[in-house]
Amino acid sequence: SLLRLLDERAKLISDDQDLVSSHPHLFVDDWVRVTSGEVVGESGEIWSVSEDFVIGQSPVTQSLYEAVMERQLPIRYGPLYPATAVSWIEAVQFCNQLSILLGLSPYYELDQDKVLTHVIDPNGLGVRLPRREEWCYAASGKRSWPYSGSNIPEEVAWSAHNSGSKVRPVARLKHNEFGLYDMSGNVWEWCEEGARDEEQSEICSGDHHPKWLLGGSWANHPWVFPIGEALAELPGYRDEFMGFRIARSLGDDERMISWRFDQYKPKSDDE
Repeated sequence: SLLRLLDERAKLISDDQDLVSSHPHLFVDDWVRVTSGEVVGESGEIWSVSEDFVIGQSPVTQSLYEAVMERQLPIRYGPLYPATAVSWIEAVQFCNQLSILLGLSPYYELDQDKVLTHVIDPNGLGVRLPRREEWCYAASGKRSWPYSGSNIPEEVAWSAHNSGSKVRPVARLKHNEFGLYDMSGNVWEWCEEGARDEEQSEICSGDHHPKWLLGGSWANHPWVFPIGEALAELPGYRDEFMGFRIARSLGDDERMISWRFDQYKPKSDDE
């Protein structure tokens, strides 16, 4: 199974065999289906999604990232911690590699120097980063709360108030109405778009095209990250406060609503 393949990959790169297990939740979190709709955020901004899509229940974990990419992260906390210090470019590479492992067509095209990025097909079904509108709508859970799942940040978000000045494992606090964890706090999350996307056809051009980060981190005070507030950083930038979450359009293909690798195998060469 693909789960076993990822398990073997993780064993090859792990320097701590106690952190390696074939238990699927060491590698993946469930996909969560987000139904279409519209919500007015606490700030008055309207977030609208016209089609259902799926999004990761939590930020991508260290175990999943390292197993898929076959390399260790520069900063390592533990298997169920968010993958941090990942640039936007590296997150896009991860999406493509995971698509390939799942037998899906990659969503992005990167040039040989990995400095130009294009969306191959906007209606494609490959793994991708969530768009800002999708991310904010999913975080809201169709509620006009400032934080994802509550008016009280400590219920749902690791922040400077309760984190102990460090990143925390995923899915330890209350989830929102869609069943999503850590949409507020813990790590800032890359989304697909950036501040200058309308200026050019590619979605990333070199390292001069800032991309949005949403959600806030363990080091921020909660008033810094109500839903919709964003940072803009260059796509090659990385630090310990940043992670990412993956998404996927559904189209007519709903086989991946269940996020279990052992059900899906890569396509063979003759398929």
